[in-house]
Amino acid sequence: MGGQGSGRKADPVKRLMGFGQPAKTDNSELYLPNVSAIKEGALKTEAGSLLTDPTTTKGDVLVNNGSILTRLGVGDDDQVLTADSGEATGIKWAAGGGGGSSPWTTDSNVVNLNTDTDSVTIGSATAGGKLFIDGDADEIQLQVQGHSTQTNNLVVFEDSAGNDITTFRTALSGTSSTSNFMNITGTLPASPSASAVGSFINITTGSGTTVEGLVGLRVDLNAGSTGAGKYVGLEFINRAAGTGTTLNVGSTSTPTLNSGIRGFAQATTTGYNVGAYTEALGGNLNLGLYGKSVNAKNSATNIGVLGNGLNTGTSPIQIGGYFSLDNSTPSFESSALICDNDSQTSPIFVARDGGTKVFIIKDGGNVGIGTSVPNTTLDIDGGISLPIVTKTANYTATINDHTIICGSDGGGFTITLPSASSAYNSTDGNGLILNIKNNGSMLNDITLDGAGAETIDGLTTQTINDGTCLTIQSNGTTWYIIGNYSTGML
Repeated sequence: MGGQGSGRKADPVKRLMGFGQPAKTDNSELYLPNVSAIKEGALKTEAGSLLTDPTTTKGDVLVNNGSILTRLGVGDDDQVLTADSGEATGIKWAAGGGGGSSPWTTDSNVVNLNTDTDSVTIGSATAGGKLFIDGDADEIQLQVQGHSTQTNNLVVFEDSAGNDITTFRTALSGTSSTSNFMNITGTLPASPSASAVGSFINITTGSGTTVEGLVGLRVDLNAGSTGAGKYVGLEFINRAAGTGTTLNVGSTSTPTLNSGIRGFAQATTTGYNVGAYTEALGGNLNLGLYGKSVNAKNSATNIGVLGNGLNTGTSPIQIGGYFSLDNSTPSFESSALICDNDSQTSPIFVARDGGTKVFIIKDGGNVGIGTSVPNTTLDIDGGISLPIVTKTANYTATINDHTIICGSDGGGFTITLPSASSAYNSTDGNGLILNIKNNGSMLNDITLDGAGAETIDGLTTQTINDGTCLTIQSNGTTWYIIGNYSTGML
């Protein structure tokens, strides 16, 4: 643009600088000669770049296509320096509106926009935010690199009151337990109308199928430190004093309680869903899952591990807890508790009292009570208590009876047996044994009667005299007398 009232093109650099040497241009850089002649508050040069002295209130620095642009308010008639022949190629002096006003201001080493409605955009003419970057193809769109001596936070986000809510650090030093690479602080609402989440990561998997692992969040605590300290890959601490007491056992509803971590797998799939999968390896003691509930509170209930596998669907398999030494995918069947030693020779189950084995199921199925080396199917080292009842009138025995004492001094009566089939395990071939004793002394007899037409040693009834005891056992279709002794008169 030419000067006012002149038909020739003015040298804008000369006009602004006030000395006669022309500006030198090299591609898009502007070099100013006679640097020593530039006075305080005017343009300065440093390393061949065009800068504005921070003490001036009329200069601002802009960037356009990699070149440094400066707008200077020269009185009220702002000048525009454009790329003309022999002038600064690639540099534009942009005038502001209205008497030299500009949205850019400087204050001590700070260049800023002076209105809260202005925005800064890179790569776009439209502002998508106060600071908006419309990315170029396959480029790092924003990079913040710390200094080699960086100790302060590298990036800080604050709330409207100036409180740090999110910070990022490049390195930690010292032994402070409060140092974090990333720190997010905030306050959740006291009474939210819906679930309030402190930090939310929402990731959608790509379309298609994969045999590789897709991980929503991974924390890798790499090797380095050694010693007997606490090394945790991922830690969640819940210090809320919640009062929820609903386990929702037998329900798909979320329990209302306090938990340190919640694992929830809800995909509709033919694959296996696991709420929490834990694996341990490499140590001298490896625990796949360690449940600890230790505290001193009167009348409180502490449970290390609670498992519930209720399935109310059709033909369900329900397992409350499954513990095994399997080395391959096991087969499952409904049970509150399953212990399987697979092909190992270790015991299937061991119950201890103060470290002493009091109950054991050995490999192969032998059960030991009071002994850790059962040599038979049932090996008991100690006393045996079996059911015993006394009857003085007609009674129908059950499969839970063992010894029935009949007081016949008031007169004889009948003991009716349960069906032979109900008292017999056809799978294993085990039959119930019953002892029936006539404990009378008045010569009154007790009649032993089979269920329906079933017989006892070939007879539909047997007579038990006073002082006599019969021992019988079922074979699934009839009863047999396997013992008969008398302590009184026959």
